[in-house]
Amino acid sequence: MVEQLLILRRPEEDIISLGPPPPFPVRVDITSLHVPFGMPSLGARSLARKTGTGTILHAWSPQVIGPASKVSEMVNGKAILSLPGLPDNGKLEKLPWIIGSMKAILTLPTGAGVKQGVKLGCNPKLLAVLPPPVSTGNSGPVDVQAVRRHLGVEPGDILLNVPAEMVTGAGHKTTLWSHCILNGSRNNFKLVLPGHGPLRALLRKFSKNIGLHDKVMFTGSKYSMRELAAASDISICCFQKNVGLVGPLAAMAAGNVLVATGLGDMAVICKDGETAAVIPEADSRKFAATILHLADSPDKRAKLGKNARNYVRNNFSNTTARNKLDTIYEFS
Repeated sequence: MVEQLLILRRPEEDIISLGPPPPFPVRVDITSLHVPFGMPSLGARSLARKTGTGTILHAWSPQVIGPASKVSEMVNGKAILSLPGLPDNGKLEKLPWIIGSMKAILTLPTGAGVKQGVKLGCNPKLLAVLPPPVSTGNSGPVDVQAVRRHLGVEPGDILLNVPAEMVTGAGHKTTLWSHCILNGSRNNFKLVLPGHGPLRALLRKFSKNIGLHDKVMFTGSKYSMRELAAASDISICCFQKNVGLVGPLAAMAAGNVLVATGLGDMAVICKDGETAAVIPEADSRKFAATILHLADSPDKRAKLGKNARNYVRNNFSNTTARNKLDTIYEFS
């Protein structure tokens, strides 16, 4: 989320966090506001003090759209909420009412999500497509060999990564089972799990319980998704629901081949045999078999990686995302 904000941000735009900001590998200029009881949903008063007349408040988390909407109404501004995908829980049916009552524009990463929102009964005028901005190399090259050395990757090792936060539906547990299967046949596979999330402690314990304590690295905020994608050989997206496209697109931009389930928004970017290797379901054995095949097929990995990189450059450039965001700000 923070990486997206940094890519899209213009110099005159402020980034505000209601409560402590999320961790990030580099120092970021974020204004952190105090909120009662540490609850972002109660941050309207603090936010109002920092907000001028006609301000556009762009929320990047459902927890802050409430105060953003309230303050925007006070200052005759606009409220926008960007989600990584449509929710799949009980809130999905309430979505038309939620965004309607808050008079907020909801942005989703693909047209597929917007169409689904319209079918649910959302006002089309309150929905917009905001493609995730993806760094395609203009933020500087990644020292791939340095990252691999720091991770303890030896020559001949196959480095795998999951480009997603450790949240429900991202398939980390299924990925760990696949990794266990792979290491039952070879000892040159290593897996890196970047980022954070509510399942991190559980996944660390699970990896030890199935004997992968020396084959899995939890890197937290030490490296960005882009850095790890560039240093990896294969990215695994065993998603069981929409958890966001930023990580997978960062992997594709780095020329990293994806092994992915083609669910939700992932179906838009993952074309089997063209931009990714698609597995219809989150099956650990099928994922392991596909990863093993790609590990033994460097030419196929290179072809898929090249196609993926070109696809991202043509459809998800920083300029494309910022221009789309400017249009949303202007006409919302």
